[in-house]
Amino acid sequence: MIFAARFAVATRAMIGVSLLLTGCAHYVAAPVRLESYPAALQTRRLDEKPNDAVWTGADLLAASLTRNAAVAEAAARCRTAVAAARATRVAPGMTLTLTAEYSRDPKPWLYGAGGDIPLDIGGRRGERLNAADLAAVQALHDYGEAVWAVRSALTRARADRVSADDELRLARRLEAVRQVRAERLDRRVAAGEDDRPAVLAARAELALAHRRVADAVARRAQADAALA
Repeated sequence: MIFAARFAVATRAMIGVSLLLTGCAHYVAAPVRLESYPAALQTRRLDEKPNDAVWTGADLLAASLTRNAAVAEAAARCRTAVAAARATRVAPGMTLTLTAEYSRDPKPWLYGAGGDIPLDIGGRRGERLNAADLAAVQALHDYGEAVWAVRSALTRARADRVSADDELRLARRLEAVRQVRAERLDRRVAAGEDDRPAVLAARAELALAHRRVADAVARRAQADAALA
């Protein structure tokens, strides 16, 4: 009778704790809205500094690592793998099974209890820990590769931008020189001091200078797009 009473009290306590925990847990579904990503991407700006501030390479690298989706995904996978490796080192807990059986004997209710203590030792534990550690190391390497890829792309885009700026500066200077030369030859031909073919050649060189400026502007736009 004493055992039955204690069993009943323990059962009620376990049921009460289960109901309490169930009542505290609340899950709200939050589906991913893919249509919001393009708008969020278009509104991204480097607004951490004033408009006239100079962005250094370190500043751009920090901003790119913070906002790059591939880096964020690799970082999340690395954190998950490290947490899984830590959780693997926690030994599985023992289990307690309580049973109750009804019969037609003079004592109709028969109660029993059983326990299970898992032996987390030997090769099984070592294999599990090694697999978890290997997954964590692989995730860390993937994270490093993602960071290096972003850094390399940023360095290449900055170099292309500087090269495009220099090329555009030289192309505009050459354009200005050939513009002056073409206008001067126009005046000389109009005054009868020079032949018409010289003006045509100067105009052809000026057209090439215009084309070079346009190519430099396009290259700079491509560098800006890659930098973005």
